[in-house]
Amino acid sequence: MQQGEKLYVEAVPGMAKIFENNEWHKEGACYDKPDSMFIFAGNPPIKVKKAKAICAECAVIETCLEEEMKRPQTQSLGVRGGLSESERKKLEKTRKRAKADKAKSAQKARRIQEAAEKIRQERDDS
Repeated sequence: MQQGEKLYVEAVPGMAKIFENNEWHKEGACYDKPDSMFIFAGNPPIKVKKAKAICAECAVIETCLEEEMKRPQTQSLGVRGGLSESERKKLEKTRKRAKADKAKSAQKARRIQEAAEKIRQERDDS
């Protein structure tokens, strides 16, 4: 750990503690709000709606979401980056599927390219 960094050992760290060493968080709409507005188990509709309303006005919502998506989902309760816990899980699944599809497409393109190269080589040899 570097000098000035703090170590927090909590089951559910607060927003300020999660993003403490990130300068961008100081620009967040949630920076001066209580953690309990964003961190909660499940998706209670009223809390989700209130938290999302604050996130909707945030200048760093995209950065917040990307940073949150790097964290283990088991530590990811409440609303972060404008998405609820269940929405972030869906997004993670969608991203994994898209990444797998992209890999399959790249593999298929390589096979097609290899087949085309083989045909050209055979044509050139005859």
